[in-house]
Amino acid sequence: MPQSSDVVASSPTRPRPRPIRCVTISLFGEFINICYDAANLSQRRTTPTNLDPAPQRFHHRLAVSTPGRPLDTFTCSKQLMQAVSDAFNAHRHVYERCGIVHRDISPMNMYIDATSGRGILNDWDLATHEHGKRPRERTKGTREFMSSQLLMDITKQHTFQDDLESFVYVVLYLGLRYLKHNLKPHDLRFTLKYVFRERDREMRGWAKEQMIRCHKYIGRDFAFAAAPLTRWVKNVFFPVAQYHEYLKPPRPIPKWLMKDGDEPELEREPRVNRFMADHSAIAMCFEVVLKDSGWLHDDRGGDAFVFSDAVEDAPRKVWRWVSGEGHRYIQYP
Repeated sequence: MPQSSDVVASSPTRPRPRPIRCVTISLFGEFINICYDAANLSQRRTTPTNLDPAPQRFHHRLAVSTPGRPLDTFTCSKQLMQAVSDAFNAHRHVYERCGIVHRDISPMNMYIDATSGRGILNDWDLATHEHGKRPRERTKGTREFMSSQLLMDITKQHTFQDDLESFVYVVLYLGLRYLKHNLKPHDLRFTLKYVFRERDREMRGWAKEQMIRCHKYIGRDFAFAAAPLTRWVKNVFFPVAQYHEYLKPPRPIPKWLMKDGDEPELEREPRVNRFMADHSAIAMCFEVVLKDSGWLHDDRGGDAFVFSDAVEDAPRKVWRWVSGEGHRYIQYP
């Protein structure tokens, strides 16, 4: 009987898989401690119907191989798009090879390589296999950049399409904040407040969906100073809007298309996920605009969200019906 070393030596060698670029490689790390969110834990104790496990966080410290700087330190619009495109391609390769979904796409989890200037996708602590078994839990991620469907339905399973939509919000958020555009300060304030900072989770998801499908908050005439970035926003909105339509329940057939006496029925033809079945549609949007020669190298401005803290803390006035007084503004703390 041959020894194990002989079997290994005589067996055909497998080709070594190509490394995935633009993903951090951990050199070493250590476990520090376990901590609990005291506020959430006390709330769960007073809610006996809550079946979610207690919020438990594991504190680790890691050293990675690639030094870099935060994504929001980009110098121009093309560097921003190149960095996000690199992170997008890293997400695509990890998903296609391993079936892993990141589940926390945000500017804080991307950075720019200090040597090459390319983008890196980092912080895979919430990543999981898309079709793997997982306990019942609320959706996780950074709420400012979560997809509209995850915000409106906390029981929805996180899929790679939700991550693709998050990449759109990353570009739009950083572009509105640091790049030159034609959005007026009043409209910019409303976009920040309702699309990214709205306190009500479902309302924030609805605002994102309306922005993608109907160009609400930013308008159809919205434009960045860099024309390629404007084209990217308009091009990428279309596949995401089509995916939102694909997820909607079937609608009833209009009465004017039905004959007299017919029973009401739903749409007969099943909907098709044409553009978000994989990464290719949004990847093409990145590839096309990065080849464009119309990029500007001086289109970064100041921080347009310097008023964000004042907007968050300011009291809200809502137009409501008051018994005996009619409609008037009510101020909420």
